[in-house]
Amino acid sequence: MGVRAVPPLTTAQAARYLGVSVSTLNRWRASGRGPVAITYEPGRIVRYELYELERFKAAGRSGHGA
Repeated sequence: MGVRAVPPLTTAQAARYLGVSVSTLNRWRASGRGPVAITYEPGRIVRYELYELERFKAAGRSGHGA
């Protein structure tokens, strides 16, 4: 039994995971303050790896408890 890979999350899924709005997550990404994002087709398709979101939350920078 191996570890099941989690596909990258959409912006809406990532925002929900972090407890913030999509617009907040987009603003963070544009200003360079948000979690590391993967961008496909420059500026059109954005995805977030779960481990990057977990690191961001661990650093105390999500909307949960803020």
